[in-house]
Amino acid sequence: MKDLYSRITADAVSVLNGMETLKPEVKRRAIALMQNADFRKKAKEGWDQDTLRGVRDPDHEVQERKWARGLAQRVLTEVSSESSAQ
Repeated sequence: MKDLYSRITADAVSVLNGMETLKPEVKRRAIALMQNADFRKKAKEGWDQDTLRGVRDPDHEVQERKWARGLAQRVLTEVSSESSAQ
């Protein structure tokens, strides 16, 4: 069975693939960022904080989809800020 991050990452990649206007290079960089160990650690810490604060949906599948959408948005924001900094 896949770990939580792997499942959410797979869902986030599906979200990115569904964005027809997203440039292939941006999509590739966003997916690569999700595999980065530091980024992965920060995401997991954020999800742990959600759980501790009690803002987690009782339906695990619903919560994982929310986290996947958030992860997709977060990597796109990160990639966009990297691009504008260059």
